[in-house]
Amino acid sequence: MTGSTPLRVVDLDDRYAQLGRAPLAFVVILIGLIVAYIIYNRTTIGLDIRAMGDNQSVARNMGIKLGRTVILSGLVAGIFVGAASFMKESFAGTVNSVTGLQSLSQTFQPLAAALLSQALAKKINIIVAVNLSTLFVMAIFNFLTLMNVPSGTWQETVLGISVIIFGVLAQRNTKEVVK
Repeated sequence: MTGSTPLRVVDLDDRYAQLGRAPLAFVVILIGLIVAYIIYNRTTIGLDIRAMGDNQSVARNMGIKLGRTVILSGLVAGIFVGAASFMKESFAGTVNSVTGLQSLSQTFQPLAAALLSQALAKKINIIVAVNLSTLFVMAIFNFLTLMNVPSGTWQETVLGISVIIFGVLAQRNTKEVVK
């Protein structure tokens, strides 16, 4: 076989697609938000992750086992990535194989949300900031779509400019060196 083999698209049964529709989608999102908030702010692994993210040397001196923390944080992240994946597939109603530059373009919106959430994290809890940033990024794309701005380059340009503006605003009045 050559590289011209078409990609296979699998349609989901309606009972599996229900998680991607209201009200179940909102229930799953709310549960995820609550679980993430509790893990990050109220558990030992959350404290270890925050300490390790701030300064590994200090975390090691505090007695935090760095290898264990990396493995547990990867496990927690894997659970959330899995939940995000089944939500995305349920919403779409199909399972598509995405390859090449198309898969790379799917990282731009989450990256923009992550950068915006880091900017907002100086003022509010990071768990809340991630959700607000994601809603903001999706609102930008939906607004631009409603305004008949073509998908792709122009929408991503507007999103990039908004990320830069939020990054600059987040660093205002910062006296120390910005990393």
